[in-house]
Amino acid sequence: FLFFFCLYLLILMMQINPTQSYAVNSALRQLVDGNGDVKTTDDFIEYFEQLLPKIFVTEWYNGDTLSPDEAGYIMLYNKLVGGLLIVQKKGTDTDCPDGLYKTFYGKCHSDELDTGTTEPKPEPHANTTFEYSDEAGGHSAFFSVSNSLPQVQAQWEGLKDALWLDKNTRTVQIKMATYNGEYEMFSFVILQFRFVQGGVTGGKNNVIIASARLELYKTTEDWVRCGLELLFVYMVAWILVEEMIDVVLTIKESGPKGYFASGWNYFDLGNLALVILYIILRCLYLGYVFLHPIKLPSNKYQIELEEGADMLTALMLIIIVNIFIKILHLFKYFAFQGRMNILNTTMGIAAEDLIHFFLLFGLIFLAYT
Repeated sequence: FLFFFCLYLLILMMQINPTQSYAVNSALRQLVDGNGDVKTTDDFIEYFEQLLPKIFVTEWYNGDTLSPDEAGYIMLYNKLVGGLLIVQKKGTDTDCPDGLYKTFYGKCHSDELDTGTTEPKPEPHANTTFEYSDEAGGHSAFFSVSNSLPQVQAQWEGLKDALWLDKNTRTVQIKMATYNGEYEMFSFVILQFRFVQGGVTGGKNNVIIASARLELYKTTEDWVRCGLELLFVYMVAWILVEEMIDVVLTIKESGPKGYFASGWNYFDLGNLALVILYIILRCLYLGYVFLHPIKLPSNKYQIELEEGADMLTALMLIIIVNIFIKILHLFKYFAFQGRMNILNTTMGIAAEDLIHFFLLFGLIFLAYT
């Protein structure tokens, strides 16, 4: 088990590149810092207007203008891919509930997604009309990396004049992708702001940053990792067959209850299921990366990077849960030694009291949330 666990961790370290990913993610998180202070539509407008010059950088800190080769970089080393996309999910106008004050309030605004086209604006803002996009999942506006900061700011001013944000705004997402050539790493950033009918943002404004290399098998280290991945898959298949044989033999001897009488068997099956799910998702991710290569340079939004980031986020969630279960699973192997088994014995004796405690704690906690 320890060899299997260490092999799994080694492969994850080689796949994720945690040191490099952390460095890039920290820089991008610093870039979008301040999103937690956004509470109202006015706050969002102020935040976005402060964010644009950080993304569409035009000059050095001493005032010198960036050359064409120097332009397009964020936080010095991360080059913007395509541009910046903002997506708005809009609700619809609806009648307010019947009551004494219905006529006083006027129209209400539902959470039902508006998939229609925004009414054209009169000149000179006709070019700010935007349509619902199935690909973007809302009403979107794209700021191309090929545009200068004054052009991007003028585009944003046009959206403001056309009242792009209004009472029907439910969520606004800011999306962008970067490439760091120093680490050969793509990063995808999404900020989400949710506006509720109370007049402020609802809940915490989310920031998701996913970074990964897309040239997965190029160096000697990559091929070493490939060999370890194949060894890992072989070991998982062997463990699966061994576990299925154990299940069948135990059920034949003492019935289903005999196998599930031990709580550790639940850990075995759960751990095995998560590992298999991880392998499947990893294979799907590899297939997606190979079938959808990113073509650069580009002045378009690369939806492939967003979809790849979604798959990577799901994969990371599986990894986190799996590692947690594996750490708990270690306690199973403490039973061979009396002193090491003290913790298992103590937890077993106290299990009923602990369950009662956490049930009561949960009820009290829920009452104050």
